[in-house]
Amino acid sequence: MKVFLSSTYLDLRESREAAMAAVRQVDGYEIVGMEGYGARDANSLDHCLKSVEDCDIFVCLIGHRHGNAPTGSSKSFTDHEFEKAVELKKDRIVFLYNGPLAAEHRESDEKDKLQREFIQRVKLDRLAGTYSKADEISGLLAISLLNHRIRRNEDWGRRNTILLFPFVSSVTGFNTCIAVSNVGDGPGTQAITSGIVSFYCHGTLPGGESPITVNPTSKEVLQMPEIG
Repeated sequence: MKVFLSSTYLDLRESREAAMAAVRQVDGYEIVGMEGYGARDANSLDHCLKSVEDCDIFVCLIGHRHGNAPTGSSKSFTDHEFEKAVELKKDRIVFLYNGPLAAEHRESDEKDKLQREFIQRVKLDRLAGTYSKADEISGLLAISLLNHRIRRNEDWGRRNTILLFPFVSSVTGFNTCIAVSNVGDGPGTQAITSGIVSFYCHGTLPGGESPITVNPTSKEVLQMPEIG
């Protein structure tokens, strides 16, 4: 599955890094974004729209900035990309960032208005998730990709009893984890099996080291949510 990541860059750079890292850890998924474009003999907007056309899943992170627009257009690149995904009926996953915006990233009143209008159109099109910190997006996106896999592959869903809930890991680097029961081909790279439940931990260790093994029976590692 090819995932295209659409968003502004200056204000959502850390969110993009977290989202791309999460997708790279999920078996069967490939992430595509502006970071990999490099220098090309191609029109910027045309190349972006071609990337949307080639993807299987369109992931859009939307913050407070409207961002840059192609020459001759008032709509941002992100707006154009989302419009193309709608036109092509691509599967769309949207997250709205509701955290603070740094003063140096603020835009004009006109661009603020354009962004509010864009967000309103997106909300009418799709049920969007929200987040307030960049490190939250890893787990949220991993869960969305799992749900997408279940929805698209009914046979996989029938063969596997799904019990999905988030929990907190105190292991450094694993900021978000999920638990899934009776999963054969799981959605994450770091799977720890305990009885009928597999735990998937998502995050990046300091310095970019490979994830460490987590013991799911240790109370020092897992803080399970209260039920009821």
